[in-house]
Amino acid sequence: MNEEKEMELLFNQLVEGKSINELDARQMKGLLKVCAAKTAKINERKEQLKQPLNPASNNENVTLSASPMGDLFNDSWFIETMATLRGGSGIESAPTKGNDTNVGDNGDSKDLD
Repeated sequence: MNEEKEMELLFNQLVEGKSINELDARQMKGLLKVCAAKTAKINERKEQLKQPLNPASNNENVTLSASPMGDLFNDSWFIETMATLRGGSGIESAPTKGNDTNVGDNGDSKDLD
């Protein structure tokens, strides 16, 4: 087993609870290299996360909504369009209690047995 893989395995054992007091000087030096490499990868990833996902072109300010559906519910065009579609395109709402498509579920949990 090469030293790099050995040190990676040793690092994982330490993460899982192995005592650092069980290591010799060679293993400690190897772990220092592994830790330095992992730290470099973490710092690289931090820099990637700081960069915007889709840079705006032509100096446009683009904002991503935290809740795209929430924005639609506040959009009058969307609401009017959905109301129009619902009324004439054959789209139906979910079955309600008392119509023929309901199979007799009254919501009682003992029906699940």
